[in-house]
Amino acid sequence: MPYHPIVPSVRSFWSSAYHATQCKALWHQHLEWLADCGFARANERGHAEPTPPSGHEVVDLLAQFVHETGLVNAHLGLTSSDIVDNVRLLQLA
Repeated sequence: MPYHPIVPSVRSFWSSAYHATQCKALWHQHLEWLADCGFARANERGHAEPTPPSGHEVVDLLAQFVHETGLVNAHLGLTSSDIVDNVRLLQLA
């Protein structure tokens, strides 16, 4: 099969690394929205130790996000489906 220049970009676009980046971006945007709506604890920070993988993609990404940023309320009011479905919609748009 001949090489096509779009293949690497498409591969990276659907990669787990891209997915993780978009999940983290959505959590940041969600916290901005919460802050704009007056939720005083939107930017509350705490210390989170790294946790062993749970096998649940969003839970593991959230644990990594909280460990990296300290933003403990990142997932407040969201379900895992909210995150995954929106990331997939962004990939399709």
